[in-house]
Amino acid sequence: MKAFRLHGNQARLEEVSAPSADSGVKVHVTLAGICRTDIELAEGYMGGVEGTLGHEFVGRLSDSVDGMTAGTRVVGEINCGCGDCSWCRSDLARHCPNRTVLGIQGRDGCFAGEVRLPASNLVPVPDSVPDERAVFAEPLAAVLEIYEQIAIRPLDAVAVIGDGKLGLLAALVLSVKHTGKLLLVGHHPSKWKRFPGIDAIHEAELDTGESPCFDIVVEASGTGAGLLRAMGMTRPRGTIVLKSTMKKTEPINLTPAVVNEISIVGSRCGRLEAAVRLLERTDLPVEKLIDKTYPLEEADRAWQHACERDTLKICLKPGAAEECIHESRVRYKPQRECDRRPPLRRLGAARDHQPCDHFPVGHPDRIFQPVSDALCRVRHGVCVVSKLLGRIADDRLPRELSSADSFTAS
Repeated sequence: MKAFRLHGNQARLEEVSAPSADSGVKVHVTLAGICRTDIELAEGYMGGVEGTLGHEFVGRLSDSVDGMTAGTRVVGEINCGCGDCSWCRSDLARHCPNRTVLGIQGRDGCFAGEVRLPASNLVPVPDSVPDERAVFAEPLAAVLEIYEQIAIRPLDAVAVIGDGKLGLLAALVLSVKHTGKLLLVGHHPSKWKRFPGIDAIHEAELDTGESPCFDIVVEASGTGAGLLRAMGMTRPRGTIVLKSTMKKTEPINLTPAVVNEISIVGSRCGRLEAAVRLLERTDLPVEKLIDKTYPLEEADRAWQHACERDTLKICLKPGAAEECIHESRVRYKPQRECDRRPPLRRLGAARDHQPCDHFPVGHPDRIFQPVSDALCRVRHGVCVVSKLLGRIADDRLPRELSSADSFTAS
């Protein structure tokens, strides 16, 4: 079979043998996404990797396994643990010291006609979620991991630094799940303008003299400059979440984090089940991140395109070239609203879905939607009252104590 493989800093399409049966369940790849990590591996991240690249994919099972029939569409958890250590027994195989990682460490990836993973790593994809959305399950799970690691309060001010694929995904998720202030900071307006519902600003327009005002800053640029900017935007005792790895070592002055008692949280992979549920229950427009889809036979061209500066997601589609959708601008809409749950809305936003009687008997929303509506109205009222009181939480301390300039390092 053909596979797109990395040798040193050179990536090329070549003919290889199919993965061995003892490496897991066979999955026929139907769509795979090129990630920034793939490109950084070719640039020297992790000290040189040999093998088939790729860890973001959706595919179909070759055989029935664990209650899933042959042909079931699946996505795959990329970390494969040993199964015996304390991390694996704690359901944290992504931290197993003996793990292999799909397309990154010790396991051939998904830029090929087929891939193999343990059955326990596979998560079924509902029919209502097309491949162009399901292929984002892995990076979307990484964003949702933030919610497992830290508490984001309804009125917290949150910023996202970086307008690459991961930064935009983080901003999209927060725009759905968070009620407070949200700001995306980047330097490619053409990227964030695809999502007019996200408040965004060019990094050059930031007021560096303004006091830090964000409770939580998600750093998704993967640069030392981004981390420094995050420290300058985070208020004392706030939190910085690092979502991107850095391909090169940079000297960084962490004094502001010490002086302002800022918590810095590393955040990596998340749980695919949560990502698939979010894709199923919302119309989160992740497919708008896809710039172009190439057949696997044109992987060299796809790689060059992915390496261009202003490019977002480039996908590979194994199989016949004529089946490939070259310009991906998919706008998925369900045929019937009752086929799946209505989109989640930001708390406090107007709800425009049909009343619960619209759903068939036995549908979960027929029971839970009235409760959800009531909670939405209550939380909206709380938000309005809190804002009318002038964000009391912001005025707990005298204004002069909220500025990093009032402190000096000891």
